[in-house]
This record gives sequence, structure tokens and C-alpha cells, in this order.
Amino acid sequence: MTLLLPRRSGVCFLLVAGLMGLLTQIASAPAASAKPLPCIDENQQCRGQPLPATVEHLTGEAWKLDVKGKQTPLQEGMSIDEQEGVKTSPSAFVSLSLGDGSRVVLPSSSHITLHLNAKRPEGAEADEVQVMARQGVRIQKQGTLTSIDLLPAPRLLGQSGQTDNVPVWQLIMKPIEGATGYRAQVATDAAFLDIKQEQFSSTPEVKFSGLKAFFYHVRLSAYDAQGLEGEAGVYDIFYYPRTTHVQ
Repeated sequence: MTLLLPRRSGVCFLLVAGLMGLLTQIASAPAASAKPLPCIDENQQCRGQPLPATVEHLTGEAWKLDVKGKQTPLQEGMSIDEQEGVKTSPSAFVSLSLGDGSRVVLPSSSHITLHLNAKRPEGAEADEVQVMARQGVRIQKQGTLTSIDLLPAPRLLGQSGQTDNVPVWQLIMKPIEGATGYRAQVATDAAFLDIKQEQFSSTPEVKFSGLKAFFYHVRLSAYDAQGLEGEAGVYDIFYYPRTTHVQ
């Protein structure tokens, strides 16, 4: 699957990915304290050079791929340049900081390669479909593209927990008609750049284990029969696991 992500700088990234989760792109203004970056002269405007990208947050195990596909364990602060890639394990999350001030968050079980100034080959044709607000499109190898109404964001009804050596935190959502699965992410930041855990469930109940006491941001969503992820609802929750004390 090939995804073209337009940048505010007018430059595109070609992310050649085998995604099993959601790829989230979050744009933000460059930090004022950041060092001067190489610029792209486009229409007489000096724009920040998006690449190389920098690994800003890393949770779990992931790898950097060089142009020949050689894998190196990924670390925070590592640079990812053009034609290099990132591969994440089933329990990993990575956020990349780009030179133009934007961010890209990679989910678990992802594999992407960065390309600068990606253009559609001459003569290539592409199906077009109008996607309105609260709609989505499932991309398939064959067939007609059709827009589909997305499921609403799940409503959080309550939470519970289990006291043990490894505390368990359970979130309970209101069932959504037409949903075949649910997804919940827990992050320490409101932008969900530093995701700590992610869980999928066929029921509107998800469980997290091993989380420490913290003020977490929780993002909930549901999937329909087509596999499209619906709208997301975000909750801010202070989680304080009780521990067992033996005297």
C-alpha cells in the first residue's frame, strides 16, 4: 500500500507501508528553540527541509532500515533520512519529528519508507472519490472506491481494576451498533506522540496491564465490518492502581 501525505511545505512523503494499524499525522509549529534547519526554496519562500526525521518518542522494540534494508535497533534521537525506513514490533509505537515542524506517529506492526518529493508516475491513473466529513474510504487492490459513513466515537461508561502483582486496568465502553471491534490507546501526552499501550477487542471492554500511576490520555475508537476505524473519543483519566500489601 502506498500513502501520499501532503506537507504544509508543499513537499510530499511517500510512505510505502504494510500497516496493520492507524498511521496518524499531527502537524505542529516548529519549536522556537530549534536550531536553524536547511531550507527548500519553493516559489521564493524558504521552507524547512522535512528530512531527515528524528525519532522523538519510542515505546517498545523497533528498527531503523537503511537503503539496503539492513536493520538497526531504533533509539530515541536517531535520524531517519530519505529512502530509509522504520519497522515497529507488535507492541511498539514511534513518533517522528520532521524538519518542517510536523510529526508522524507510527503504530505497532508498521513498516514505512520515507521518500521526498514523491510524484505520481506519468500516465498513471487513480480512482477518485469524494470523502465528506465523518466518512472514510477502504483502499483495496481491486474494486471501486466508495465512501462510507464512519462509526461514532465510543462512549466510556466506566472502569474497573484488579489488584495483583501486575495491576489490570479495564475500560468499559457503550456498545456501538455495527461495530465489529474496538481500539484503545493510552498515552502520556495529549497529542498521542508517546503512546504507552494499545489494545484491540471484539467487545466494548479492553484491559491494560502493568501501567504505573499517572494522568493518562485515553483514545477510544471502533471498527466497522469493512475494517474502517471510526471517530475517536479522548478521555483524560488519572489512573492509580491499588497494590496488595502483605504483612
